[in-house]
Amino acid sequence: SCRHFAYPFGSHSDATVAAVQRAGYETACTTEAGLNRRGQPLLRLRRQAVSRTTGFHSTTAPVVLRTRNSAAAIRACPVAW
Repeated sequence: SCRHFAYPFGSHSDATVAAVQRAGYETACTTEAGLNRRGQPLLRLRRQAVSRTTGFHSTTAPVVLRTRNSAAAIRACPVAW
């Protein structure tokens, strides 16, 4: 079964978050920019944009290091393509 959800076009509200929770999803990704820190609601995960010119060490490494000791679900949506 699928446990993770991505809001279409990132669009979400309190009502849609509640519907996603009732549907049984554990995590959901928005298109809001930023890092996910401890305590970030798992049904409102942020993303970090990555472009062609973005280097591996400036994006992926910090995301992995910051989430290594966090809930595994936070690793589900670390970047937007």
